Amino acid sequence: TPRRQQLMSTMRPGPTDSRRTTRPWLRRGRRRRRRRRRRRRRRRRRRRRRRRRRRRRRRRRVERREGRRVYMKEVQLGYGI
Repeated sequence: TPRRQQLMSTMRPGPTDSRRTTRPWLRRGRRRRRRRRRRRRRRRRRRRRRRRRRRRRRRRRVERREGRRVYMKEVQLGYGI
């Protein structure tokens, strides 16, 4: 049919009987479901990241040697002595 040929020219290449090429509104429902899942995952990740950052800042200890502030990693390697 001429209507199906017009749709085939604008949509993805494939067999003339495929439902994806003749019904573009079926794709919209799939896109909406994927967006909802992504939003939920993003909210959970943001909450976890905020808690981890606060703990890391509190755990950092600073030692003073000869009037200089040195972080723990630098003290172990022997800097600031």
